[in-house]
Amino acid sequence: MSEEISEEKVQRLIFNHPWLLDINFENIHELGENGGWERKLDGGLRLDLLCRHKLNGRPVIIEFKKNNFTRENIGQILEYRAGVILELDKDDSEIKQVFGKKLSTPILCLVVKECTDEQRIACNLNGIEVYEYKNHSNNFQDVNITFLEDLRDKYKNEVSVSPTRCGLVDGFYNKLYNNLKDKNLLDEECWVDFKEQNCGECGEYWFAYHHMFINKWLFSKNNPSVGIYENIFDKDKPRFVFGLFSENKDHLLRTIEKWKQLYPETTIERKIISIEYENYAEIYLSETDEDEAIKQYIKLIEKYRNVIGEITASY
Repeated sequence: MSEEISEEKVQRLIFNHPWLLDINFENIHELGENGGWERKLDGGLRLDLLCRHKLNGRPVIIEFKKNNFTRENIGQILEYRAGVILELDKDDSEIKQVFGKKLSTPILCLVVKECTDEQRIACNLNGIEVYEYKNHSNNFQDVNITFLEDLRDKYKNEVSVSPTRCGLVDGFYNKLYNNLKDKNLLDEECWVDFKEQNCGECGEYWFAYHHMFINKWLFSKNNPSVGIYENIFDKDKPRFVFGLFSENKDHLLRTIEKWKQLYPETTIERKIISIEYENYAEIYLSETDEDEAIKQYIKLIEKYRNVIGEITASY
């Protein structure tokens, strides 16, 4: 049996793989090679690890304890929270430069070997999340790092999520808009601009997709209309998707058949996604680069316009 793992080994493992605690925890690369490792504050305080929540940009204070939970642990991490908040008063604070006003709302995490339900409740009442490593205490140091990296990659979506992602999506939309306009394919009346400050509002095509993901509805007055969006759920399929939408399933199927007649080299999945009165069909793009994906989207939209023209002329 392996020897008992030390607190430092647990700390080092989480420093190298912060996503083991939460998939959205990340190291703070702006603070140099050691990031937030044993970050010192005024008054002699030293944080075991300071990370960042990559979705909301808040600081994450992580305290490690080799042994089981004690009540003193709560007071200690609350003291660390106060120390981090006080950094707001310092113009030369490195972590203030990283987090700004978000220093006032740190996330608190306590990593211990074991704690009881009552102790966990006490922590939660004080806004502290508890993580236990008791099941791994005898073999944690033998964890295969390659396995951890493979595990991370398996659950890591290729869509990079960060607090600045709304701006990246807006940049994609601007390129798409300009390309459609240059090709005389733009339906100005149906183009909707999102406001950058409303990053949390829902998307156009798939309503459940927030604005931080590419999710643009085009030709909304046509039947079927077009959706351009990112695949963020099925990790075995490509990132960019071209969709067709109609409330009439039969009409959508006729559109797919006409498309196959005109463009047999471009496959639309005949499998229809039906959600109540909504029906969707999809083409997954081969391109992964955003600029190349826009070029592919433009070609598909040109084909779409021709297909719609053929169907309209046949009535």
